[in-house]
Amino acid sequence: MNHIKINYKKPEKVISKLKTPISYSASNFGIKGKCTGYRTSFSVISSGLPAHKDIKEFSDTEVFIEKTTMPDDNLGIATMYSGILSSYNMKGIKGIAPKSKPFYAKAINEKKHSSINAIGSSILWSMIKKVDAIILTTLPKKSSYLEQILRKIYMMNICVFVHESNVSKEWKKNPHVIIVNSKQDEKLSIKDHNNNVVVSAPENYTTYLNNKYTITNEKIMSTSIATGLALILIQKNKNDKKRYTPQSIYKQLVTIK
Repeated sequence: MNHIKINYKKPEKVISKLKTPISYSASNFGIKGKCTGYRTSFSVISSGLPAHKDIKEFSDTEVFIEKTTMPDDNLGIATMYSGILSSYNMKGIKGIAPKSKPFYAKAINEKKHSSINAIGSSILWSMIKKVDAIILTTLPKKSSYLEQILRKIYMMNICVFVHESNVSKEWKKNPHVIIVNSKQDEKLSIKDHNNNVVVSAPENYTTYLNNKYTITNEKIMSTSIATGLALILIQKNKNDKKRYTPQSIYKQLVTIK
């Protein structure tokens, strides 16, 4: 098994209660109409199953990494993604796609170790679950095993998102994944730059361990926003009975006004 060490530091600022509710609504990015992610689903391939009062019940979860048997998220990475994506608490955090069905694959253990096998198995599991979008916390050095899986995922019209800083350079021009860049800015925006999705957003809170909240980093914020908006666009395409591909969703994503 090819061991991978995840570069992750637990957040420094953690609070028990928000001063005011937070809504990561797609309307903030100019998408009109009822945008909830209804009839869509996603998987977070990361540190496991979130447990937070703002995050709704999950659809399914599985463990793929060695040296752990519990599905729970003990690092907080998956919990932070999910707060922005699918939480639903009008007095806490409301995510971008609160009616999208979440799946959680644990591919990172408590020691922050992952592996190519764990990531590949998690992607295949997500494919079997017929999700519409996948968040990868990391995409390590290129391998024919992962390349074949990602090609198959792409052919099934499943969008795969990963932050540029978590991607080995060999993957950065691969057509089967959507690379996300981030920029901290007071103005919300999403655009294309060198075939990457660039998300600009202000610093804000998301869900964290033990029913708490934390300021999330740019990587998690931007990747969650891009994935959530993609789910909204997929919902709209399904409602309009339009055929779509990951590439067409990407083009719609970077032209949101």
